[in-house]
Amino acid sequence: MRSSSVIARLNRSLVRTGPKVDSSARGGLRHSLQGTAVFAALSAYTFFALAPILWIISMSFKHGNEIIAYPPPILNFRPTLANYETILSQPDFLGPFKNTLIVTGGSLLLTAVVGLPAAYALATMKFRFKEDFAFTFLSLRFAPELFVVVPLFSLFVRLQLTNTYLGLILAYQLITFPLMVWMMRSFFEDVPREIEEAVLIDGGSRFTAFRMIVGHIALPGLAASMVLSSSSLGTAMRCRWCSPGRTLRS
Repeated sequence: MRSSSVIARLNRSLVRTGPKVDSSARGGLRHSLQGTAVFAALSAYTFFALAPILWIISMSFKHGNEIIAYPPPILNFRPTLANYETILSQPDFLGPFKNTLIVTGGSLLLTAVVGLPAAYALATMKFRFKEDFAFTFLSLRFAPELFVVVPLFSLFVRLQLTNTYLGLILAYQLITFPLMVWMMRSFFEDVPREIEEAVLIDGGSRFTAFRMIVGHIALPGLAASMVLSSSSLGTAMRCRWCSPGRTLRS
């Protein structure tokens, strides 16, 4: 009996002091496998999403007989730049791009110059009819198009601004200006007032505080507003009475 009890105690001690499996190692291996699986799935999805775009790009470097060949050549073809030379040498192709760049850049620049101070004033200053002004700016965005376009077109005809860059830039302020004002107003309202007060205490002006806030704190909001405004302008480029595809006067 005594020997059996001694043997049992020895067995229990061997069980307690046996080799231990590192749980952290097993957890690290599991996370590594999960990360590898996620990376493989995302890589497959990325290739699936980009494959049509890559195929179109590869077709632009092929000759005409290689584009319609079956089976289509994937890597075994002779690259050429003749297609780009042909399309870029046509003035009708580059004209609309030039008009779009000029009108979009001018519209965003004018919107930033006028809209940022307006948004800053609505967010930080107190004056009479502040919310009325803000609602008036917003009403330009959701007003019916015919309600705005018809009198605007009559005014542009009298001022000889039809089919001009300046006319389009001024007309597109009805789209970009309200968007810029209301988006940047929300960003300016989230900036702590202590920052502006510290600038004023140090001897700076409101313009100095405005420049510091826009250049450092509200810069991401300005970038987001610019992107959304340019996207809205891309949709509005389908305007028929002053299309950017025409030859515009500066």
